[in-house]
Amino acid sequence: MQEKPENSPAGTWKSVGLWFVLSVIVWIFCFHGFLSGQRSFDSDAVAYYDSIKFFSDNLVRGVYPMWDWFESSGVPNEFFLRRIGSFNPFFIIIVLLRWIGVPHLYAYVTFLATYWFVGLLGFWWLAQQLFRDIRVSYLAYLLLAFSTLATRLFDSYIVLTFVPLIWFFAFLVACGRHPRRRFYAGLVLSLLQLVTTYIPLYFLNIFLVGAVLFLMVFPDRIVKIVTRQWQFIRQAKGFSVLLVCLVGLSLLPAIGVFQSAKQGEFVMPMRGAAAESDHALQVGKSTITEWAILEEIVYSMAYSDLRQFKFAVIFIPGIAYFLLSLGVFARINRLLIFLFLWGGVLTVIGMPDLAPLYDWCHRHIFYFKYFRNLHWFFWLAILPLFVLFIVGQLQQMMDEACRSGGRRRFWMMYAAAVVMLGGWMLIQSGETLISTYIAFGICIAWLGLFFSGHLDGRIQLTMALLFLAVSIQSVEVYSYLKKNSVKHTKPYRYDLVDLDFAFTRDEPISDERAGIYYALSHYNELNSNIQPRVLGAYRQHSFMVYDQAVYMDPGAPNYADIEKAMATRANIVFVDSADHDQVSRTAGRIQGQVRPITAEDYQLEVLDYSTNRTRVRTNFSADKWLVYTDNFAKQWSARIDGQRHPLVRANHAFKAVFVPAGERIVEFQYGKWSKRLLNYTLLLVAYGLLAYVLLQACRRLDGMADVEERYES
Repeated sequence: MQEKPENSPAGTWKSVGLWFVLSVIVWIFCFHGFLSGQRSFDSDAVAYYDSIKFFSDNLVRGVYPMWDWFESSGVPNEFFLRRIGSFNPFFIIIVLLRWIGVPHLYAYVTFLATYWFVGLLGFWWLAQQLFRDIRVSYLAYLLLAFSTLATRLFDSYIVLTFVPLIWFFAFLVACGRHPRRRFYAGLVLSLLQLVTTYIPLYFLNIFLVGAVLFLMVFPDRIVKIVTRQWQFIRQAKGFSVLLVCLVGLSLLPAIGVFQSAKQGEFVMPMRGAAAESDHALQVGKSTITEWAILEEIVYSMAYSDLRQFKFAVIFIPGIAYFLLSLGVFARINRLLIFLFLWGGVLTVIGMPDLAPLYDWCHRHIFYFKYFRNLHWFFWLAILPLFVLFIVGQLQQMMDEACRSGGRRRFWMMYAAAVVMLGGWMLIQSGETLISTYIAFGICIAWLGLFFSGHLDGRIQLTMALLFLAVSIQSVEVYSYLKKNSVKHTKPYRYDLVDLDFAFTRDEPISDERAGIYYALSHYNELNSNIQPRVLGAYRQHSFMVYDQAVYMDPGAPNYADIEKAMATRANIVFVDSADHDQVSRTAGRIQGQVRPITAEDYQLEVLDYSTNRTRVRTNFSADKWLVYTDNFAKQWSARIDGQRHPLVRANHAFKAVFVPAGERIVEFQYGKWSKRLLNYTLLLVAYGLLAYVLLQACRRLDGMADVEERYES
């Protein structure tokens, strides 16, 4: 008889497929308030909803949005694209659903839930590789799936980094053991997402700490691992070179944003208020350390009564702490030491108030000045590592308890002591959730069945008990999250954005100066020096037509003159170029007022419009200065009748072009062709790598299924 393969993918899914499906159903029930749109997103999740909506709205129209005219009077969209990870191939879920008429909110939450479970699938596979035990890997999946990390889908953007991070390490472990093309393709796909999503420095720090600790804990494995990789590279030279080139290509967008920030092209006043330099991406140390891991823990302790449960409160199903106590006396192995040290070092780094390690890193490692939110280390790495440590301990305990003799008797007595102590602590704590007592009772039942041998070979019963112990408490806890969350009663900011061109904008007019998170430098200066009401009224019109242009030194602008001209609608515009033949050095006699262009104006017609490009037909009776009250940036260019034409900065922040009389075709275009080519290339690379990995995985599963069928027959 043919030997049945152990832990084969096909066999694994046959064993646990039902329980995965049930877990998904229960998870959806737990968060149906958010998935159905009844409850509102909170905190940073709102901003990311807006950014992804703007991105997907444009993709539906066949446009990769390199410019966002809605943010701070127009900004390069690259920063926001890096925040959301615009080369994420799973965004196709949103685009496809939008194409068939699904509202964006439901398309977006479908993407969030799908992407979350893609990450959990990677976490399950990682646990399966580390422990080679279906029960243990399924428990790891359950604990993370129903931990409070799931709630961060609706109040943060952690999932966008968490998913590729988990898959990176899953593929890394697979490559270390058995180098295969599909594993390396998946590794590069994950790396592409990590280096082009938000700030990749979290990943870099987690990876470097893990790599150093791996060298310390597993020095004897390094030579074998390196030898395997070298043999693979020699056998697949072309494939290896291609992947290296793709990794290099994926670094270019992040490098571009970093260089733009270094050159001062854009500013982030709120983020870098206390920074040590003028670099837009640098964050002040006080800002970095004001909310770290310790603050996250203290905040959670204030909500020990889970009936008051809300976003960002740390929750792991109670069975986790029971199992942690159960495995205290399990024999430690190198894997558990590695997991413990990895999580421990990251915890020390993330607690600057309690340990000096962060201070040292901030002084001596340059990239520590460019990211904040130290509590992210808890959600991205420490929590998953804690779960892996718990299930690793459990596996050690079960292996030892299965042996006969004194060691088994010890574990039975110790388990009884843990049960009695746990029961006493539950009663003393005044626990108010009935589900906690039910989950505790299921744990006791599981222990009894385990030590009596009734779970031997009964994988389905084991899965059922684990599923119930984790999910029952989670259902009640997250019902309180729904109860304590804000109802969704009004549209989000970008739900109101119309991508079609408008001659007049619904620009807010207020005497209060709006705070700026991200803006071009010149617009930030203009916003800081001109009355908000004047600037808001001026920006209500997309196009202005002037007869006279006067040079104003961009290094020493006279904001009073600009404000006066804007407020009185004077027929004069101040530009930053003195080289143009039609630019005066001084203001002459100003005749009349500037005339804003309206939709009914026969002198200007919009022929084509997208986020990156505006094309109009003009028919002026005399030469005019056409001012587009959208911010000027060096990546913008202008053409008149197909010929390049100088584009100048108008009124310190906006763009203008001199248009001769008669019928003309004027085109404003953002971005160089090389940048557009890079964006579309990386999109195709991401989709290509994902398709290749999925195809190879399906072939692998089909092959293993054939082996299973031959075995069973």
